[in-house]
Amino acid sequence: MAVGRAGRGLRRLALVLAVLVAACGPGPGPLPPEREPVAASAAAEDAAAGTPGTATCRAPRIAPGDALGRAFLDGGALPMTCPVAPGPVLTVHDPEAALALRLEALTGSPVPREALRRGDPDMPLDFSRAPELERIVISYLHMRADVSGRLVARALAHHAARGTPVQILVSDRLMLPRERAFYDGLAALHPSVEVAYFSWSGQSVNVLVEGIDRAHRVNHVKIFATVARQPGRSWVLVGGRNLHDGYFYDAPPQPPEGSGVRAYGPTEAQGLALFAIFDDFDVALRGDSAVRAIVAQFDAVWPGAPAPPLGPAPLVPGEMRHFLSAPWADGRALERWMVDLFDAAEREILIVTPFPYPPPALEAAMLRAAGRGVEVRMLARTVSTDSLGGVVTRLNRTWLERNAGRYALWSYDPGWRNLHAKILVIDGRLGVVTSANLNWRSFLHDTENGVVFLDPGVAARLVRQAERWIAVAERVPPGEGNGLGRTLLRLPWLLQYF
Repeated sequence: MAVGRAGRGLRRLALVLAVLVAACGPGPGPLPPEREPVAASAAAEDAAAGTPGTATCRAPRIAPGDALGRAFLDGGALPMTCPVAPGPVLTVHDPEAALALRLEALTGSPVPREALRRGDPDMPLDFSRAPELERIVISYLHMRADVSGRLVARALAHHAARGTPVQILVSDRLMLPRERAFYDGLAALHPSVEVAYFSWSGQSVNVLVEGIDRAHRVNHVKIFATVARQPGRSWVLVGGRNLHDGYFYDAPPQPPEGSGVRAYGPTEAQGLALFAIFDDFDVALRGDSAVRAIVAQFDAVWPGAPAPPLGPAPLVPGEMRHFLSAPWADGRALERWMVDLFDAAEREILIVTPFPYPPPALEAAMLRAAGRGVEVRMLARTVSTDSLGGVVTRLNRTWLERNAGRYALWSYDPGWRNLHAKILVIDGRLGVVTSANLNWRSFLHDTENGVVFLDPGVAARLVRQAERWIAVAERVPPGEGNGLGRTLLRLPWLLQYF
């Protein structure tokens, strides 16, 4: 993958990362700007130095026959942090709360909700209790120069002006010129801010495949993390949300005249500038060890930073792990790990996903689970407003109808918002909140991440949220779908791009 970095003076650097490793070097393009490197987290520094307790995880201790515990501990080739106590865990469905938490992580103070509702990008922000931050890490598929983007950028500027390293990773293909200018401008004003643009540059001998990958493969890792020097003041949010107004507002906000922020609207041309409302879900973690472990692992995809060694650890109830996926580099390890989770299920598999057409290995694992009496339940959406929404809508409907006789399937389409959450719960004991959809491209093409909890309490909260959606969803009846959907399901070479 190639990552273009915008920093001081907006000069750029192309880097080629064949796998998720620490070592990387300059690729074609200008030399990097002369600037001090972004400081790695303490966890990453300790791991790089071989500090006892950080270079490797502890030896596993698993009860005999505990297949789910073994799957939690053994990610195979999937890069995972060592299990760690997550500290306080917040589950965040409310969109207003999701934006307020991101701002509170940066300001240290609750944000006036009424001001947020007005959509004022210049609303007062109280930094009187702002934490002293060692580092800020933000990674998304897409970030916009809208109301939420302006509010977050103002808070980032406060910390950057004090020298806090700020790292932003976003997909190159999805950034419109005005958005690129907005975030590059933040980096130009503050030397401690780095913006990296993910774009694919592979080595395929197939010109057609390579061209499709360049246009299609994206960064889908979703992290919003603040690492504080004071104990108990760090935050990390992981889940399905991107950073733009469609994830935080139920209607396009109208910034006050003269704010300089352009609102995106539902009448925009179909594509990247379209305002659409997403029904999504995050988990927010406050434990210092959990936040630092996730940020240290993020170094594995950030150019030039050290990556901590990863491995198994003892099974302790209530612990969590964070994973990263780059399927072209790790041999589709996320897919193999989720197969192990499905195969370990004894009572129930509960899935929430916007895109319900898994690759063959996962679909086979679902069938095996149903065949041994495991209840497989799935909440998905049918209608899609993406740029290829007409195709995805037909594909979703066809897969759901054709599998309604095998599993308990619901379609959540309230008409004014798009289901975008990605949740998995196994046996009411293990819960996953992730960026990965249950479609081919998430397991074959895009970078993904997520957190997995071996915690019945967290799993129960995830189930309750899924049940709230199911209560207003429609049960999918068996059927044959439509011609386009059936055709796509028979064409793996094409289906993988949706």
